[in-house]
Amino acid sequence: MRYYVLDPQGNRYGPADLPLLNLWVREGRIVPTTMLVSEATGQQISASQVPGLALHVAPGVTGHRPGALAQYGPPSGQMIQPGAFPQPGMMPGGSDITYSYWCSAISLLACLCLPLFGLIPAIAAYVFAHKAGVQGHPSAGTAKTFAVVGVVLNVLSAFAAAGLMKSLIGGLGGG
Repeated sequence: MRYYVLDPQGNRYGPADLPLLNLWVREGRIVPTTMLVSEATGQQISASQVPGLALHVAPGVTGHRPGALAQYGPPSGQMIQPGAFPQPGMMPGGSDITYSYWCSAISLLACLCLPLFGLIPAIAAYVFAHKAGVQGHPSAGTAKTFAVVGVVLNVLSAFAAAGLMKSLIGGLGGG
């Protein structure tokens, strides 16, 4: 028999057969209180009521981990409801991390020709990196570092440009 797994937000994953459900139990994605829906009957039951489901909960596990199912792609060979799993390769905060890297690149280019104007994309890069970090993206720390480097380089290039302008103006007036 196959079941859909319901997470606490009501998202539906599957259908999954008993071996796959037992794998998800071992990974901590299904606990005794996780709700399942029978593919055959549509009846909703708790995981503890499914015959053959090996619910040996690890010590310290008290309930369903938020987002535990959503972080995995669809299992191979399974019929999946459209939209039940994220697209392959997608990570939480993926678009924010991409925006962060683009803003950092623009900021670093701007520090070469438009000092201080590069601060705007550098600050935006940091904001996007922070949002990606809150969503759990593993590269958020690196993106924040690039954003901070963009801020520092823009400030330094602004001081360098100001010094160059001062020496040029001073050189014109003193000669």
